[in-house]
Amino acid sequence: MAAGHIDFWFTMGSTYSYLSVMRLVQMERLTGIRFRWRPFHLLVILEEMKHVPFADKPTKRSYMWRDIQRRAAPLCAPPIVVGYS
Repeated sequence: MAAGHIDFWFTMGSTYSYLSVMRLVQMERLTGIRFRWRPFHLLVILEEMKHVPFADKPTKRSYMWRDIQRRAAPLCAPPIVVGYS
């Protein structure tokens, strides 16, 4: 990590990354700290581990979407549109 920079590792498919991504630009403006965006593909890693979350767990998947919406509300983050229940 270079001085004044933070490496921000995120995966495009992560609903929880969304909450951080939506705040980074504002954090840069407020603090002057620059973020270096470091994307990676989590699904590839999970597939190698033979662990694909939510694939066969509809109740857990529904909870995750409600949890994200609940956590996003106080941040004034745009709503997440869910394509399945």
